[in-house]
Amino acid sequence: DAATWDGGLRKSSRSIAQEIRSKSEMAREIAKAKPPPRRKVNGEPIRALTQAEILAEAAQTEVRNLADLERMLNLEEAMKKKAERVKMNYTGPMLRIRSSGATTTLELRYG
Repeated sequence: DAATWDGGLRKSSRSIAQEIRSKSEMAREIAKAKPPPRRKVNGEPIRALTQAEILAEAAQTEVRNLADLERMLNLEEAMKKKAERVKMNYTGPMLRIRSSGATTTLELRYG
């Protein structure tokens, strides 16, 4: 069995491992050949907002959030109304069966 077990691994295992290794090396070479992604060069640095600008932005956000909240509450209320179901009671003719000891009586109701 020396042909099957060479170096502690089966020949089939070695060939599969070799294929995987060659594919990963090829993928690594392709990745190296590609140019790195280009990033936009922004000539103007980001300016820090003043306190007044921050407060104005917060006020706009609050108005937007309140409108969203109102819309969500209305939607939730509409869904609740849609989900409410009124149980319909049967008002047609019915049979009432009473059994006590040896006697059983049938009674026709609403008919």
